[in-house]
Amino acid sequence: MSAHQGLLAVCLLVSCGAVLASDYQPHPWYTDSGLAITPELGLTSGYDDNLTYSPDDQLDSWFNIMAPMVALRTGHNLRYSELSYRGRYGRYIDSSYDDYNDHTGQLKSHYELSARQRLGGSYTFSRGHEARGDGLSEGIGNTIAEPLRTEEQRLRLSYGLGARSSRHNLELSGALSALDYLNYREFTARRDREQWLANMVFSRRHSARFAWVADVRGLWTSYPLDEQEISSDNRSTRLLFGGKWEIANLLDGRATAGVEHKDFDDSQRENFRGFTWDVSLDWQPSPLHRLQLSTGREAKEPNNFGDYVLESTGKLQWRYQLRPLWSLDMGGGYTQRAYTGVNRTDDLWQTNVGTTYDFRRWLSLSLGWAFVDQQSNIDLLSYDKQLLWLNIKITR
Repeated sequence: MSAHQGLLAVCLLVSCGAVLASDYQPHPWYTDSGLAITPELGLTSGYDDNLTYSPDDQLDSWFNIMAPMVALRTGHNLRYSELSYRGRYGRYIDSSYDDYNDHTGQLKSHYELSARQRLGGSYTFSRGHEARGDGLSEGIGNTIAEPLRTEEQRLRLSYGLGARSSRHNLELSGALSALDYLNYREFTARRDREQWLANMVFSRRHSARFAWVADVRGLWTSYPLDEQEISSDNRSTRLLFGGKWEIANLLDGRATAGVEHKDFDDSQRENFRGFTWDVSLDWQPSPLHRLQLSTGREAKEPNNFGDYVLESTGKLQWRYQLRPLWSLDMGGGYTQRAYTGVNRTDDLWQTNVGTTYDFRRWLSLSLGWAFVDQQSNIDLLSYDKQLLWLNIKITR
């Protein structure tokens, strides 16, 4: 997902109430056989003042996005299967080069074996894009004629042991994903990648409101078509310890910290050994106010060159309920990226303001503005960007 699409999607989730409580609630149709069909349509019109993330010669345009969704679900809360499709079709008034059609299909199932055991699984297939100047094409957005098109497949399986209210819980999960670029293969093929993920989360309840948490994750990444003499294939291990809180109608959160090791197959690349953390808090001090805070640190894969990116993030989102159907959202965030293997450091600031009015249970309207500013020690990668949008969501 491109930063433009990602920024707009996140802001729409917040301003439309997908992250916080909302009176807008999709209701499914039920067939005689018990199949639940849930449709939804999102329509967005807006303005982007820097389509290609350029420090100069900025290209701006108004845009329209249509985002249909339909989900078919059978079963009940304890045992169900769901097939869904989400589309995202973007059109730019002054720059048809940046038009895109994104598609995501997903099949997922959940099965409660007993009160203490549960199984889950999902398969996701998506055809997406990276906007010009973002992701793999950062710094060269004005030199390519269309967005980079991607195809991604992801298979995930999970197993849970222990009743949700019991003192001990164990969650095991594994995932396999493959990302392929579909155009500009002369420079994108080397970043096709495959990843294998294994994760174990153990929790021990200390009281009705607090539980200790241990989180162990292994991630293996390979680049099968990378012909560089120095391989980028690597494996990372992360161990986190901490706790989580569940205080009804007041505070939900999790705070963990630990160590991360990232080891490359090729000894000429620099390995990572360091401190990492993952914190998220959702605090509702009153029925009218809600604050969401998150911060984290992790060694990630770079878009282009370098060994790894040490990324530290902090985000804060606030919602104020002006009226029962009308809310105001404000937020901001900071991300620091320090690259190893190449001389590059980025500082990215982000802020957004939005308001949402739920006219009906099936109709919601939101208006928003977002600003992003990235400062890099490589001038070509510095940019600022503003987005303004009006969004309508319609469901049954």
